Amino acid sequence: MFYETMNALLPTVLRDIIHPGILIAQLLCGLATVTSASRMLFAFSRDDGMPVASKALAAVSPRFRTPLNAIWTSSILCILYVFAAQFVSIGGTNLYTSVVNSTLVFLFLSFIIPILAGMPACGGPKWPTPGPWAMPGGVFKLICVLALIGKAIIFFIAVQPPNDKVLWIVIGFIALAIILWVTVENRRFEGPPTGERIEKRRAVIAAAEAAVGEKG
Repeated sequence: MFYETMNALLPTVLRDIIHPGILIAQLLCGLATVTSASRMLFAFSRDDGMPVASKALAAVSPRFRTPLNAIWTSSILCILYVFAAQFVSIGGTNLYTSVVNSTLVFLFLSFIIPILAGMPACGGPKWPTPGPWAMPGGVFKLICVLALIGKAIIFFIAVQPPNDKVLWIVIGFIALAIILWVTVENRRFEGPPTGERIEKRRAVIAAAEAAVGEKG
């Protein structure tokens, strides 16, 4: 539909200029997605946050100085998902379209949570001094409000027909996450390291760096 609209409205020369730009933007977006996914997978695994294989996924290659297992796992899962989703439809809507819109909603929810936490905390006892690039408190809170309004509009658009099933997918995943947290992960996951665990982590990092010739 998007390309049909472009072909109907835009001159050929302008279309030929815009299409490569769209391709490059999509490639960069995909690269950023895989990069962030592999980094998050590594970070969760490093803190034993994955239900399975945390140790393997948190391993860092001495040769490449990168978490190869997390990178390849994220990349392979992305590729498998894209191919598999092309052949599955729910209620006449391609699964790929539904999941893309669902991940868009989850992405913006991941932005909304720290914004909601930061608005009341900014300038208070828990966050008295923002970083060197911070905006004035009033401007920061205004931007937060505008951002929340914008994200609410995007959320509303993302769940409109024919993607109305997206809302139920999001609600279902949130319900499943809550159930898993209450029944399993709340007891297993210790959270980011604190106290003595921080010192042990530093010792492990120092040993790994020394093994590849890095000086602390």
